[in-house]
Amino acid sequence: MQFFRSTVAALMLALAAAAPAAAQGGIVRFIVPSPAGGLSDGLARTLGAQLKGLTGDTYIVENKAGASTTIGMRECGLAKPDGRTFCITLADSLSYNPHVFAKLTYDPEQFIGVAHLGSGNALILVNTSSGLSTYKELLAAARQKPGAVFWATFGDASLPDVIRRWTNLKAGVEIAGVPYKGFAPSQQALLAGEVQAGLVGIGASKAFVASGVLKPVAVVGKSRAALYPSVPTLSELGLDMGLPSYFGLYAPRGTPPAVVARMHELVQKSLQSDAMKQFFQTYTLDRVEMTQPQFDQFIRADRMRAAEVFKTLGITPGVIPD
Repeated sequence: MQFFRSTVAALMLALAAAAPAAAQGGIVRFIVPSPAGGLSDGLARTLGAQLKGLTGDTYIVENKAGASTTIGMRECGLAKPDGRTFCITLADSLSYNPHVFAKLTYDPEQFIGVAHLGSGNALILVNTSSGLSTYKELLAAARQKPGAVFWATFGDASLPDVIRRWTNLKAGVEIAGVPYKGFAPSQQALLAGEVQAGLVGIGASKAFVASGVLKPVAVVGKSRAALYPSVPTLSELGLDMGLPSYFGLYAPRGTPPAVVARMHELVQKSLQSDAMKQFFQTYTLDRVEMTQPQFDQFIRADRMRAAEVFKTLGITPGVIPD
């Protein structure tokens, strides 16, 4: 009888480990290491709503912004790996930060890549009050007055900052970076004219381009945007560094494989919902089909490519995020 009870107890523990991310009706945290109002935040909230419909759980988005996403990533990495805490972030957190910060407060190996949440399509835009209308004009202005052209970033080694540095190196100019605590504050700075240029998603910038406040001057990546067919790509301009912009869902290392697999499955179902399709269309995100193991491998490959880019730029770990 004792053997029977022990066997049943062991079986119950195994089943619990293989259950969905949290018990039905439970609480699941989505830590977003960026401010509310940004693309990562909107993605987390929209995804959470779809997952709630599938599981009955409540998905709470916690914005832990600051220090180039390191505050939120540290909290996520140290969370109990019980399937109740995940984080949603952009490429900067695991691809770029390990190569720029000497005292990173988390280890990129603390995280399991659960699901690819879409590839971003971004524009480099200028505020029309700057008097600039093309990327070549932006470069010419920076060449004529080094350090007088300001470019919004999300902090050291964020995607906008790395593009700026790459442009400075390859074009032989000096564009000054101005760090903000995420996408939303940097976009506001660009709209207010605090900076002349910045990086904004195609979808997020549509209304401002239509109103004439912002003007797209380059597309990040290798393909022109359907909305702006006359705007050249960084690749065409000879300034593409080959680092994709993407969003991912991650779990703390140690989260049971069955829980990770189940969450991946739930996310794939959620991405097929009308609400998620509308979100992707509005913000011009591209769906990328990857299995969970493929995404985990993709993250490591992107981090290795980032290391090559950073070496070219002469960036070595030494900056401490604040």
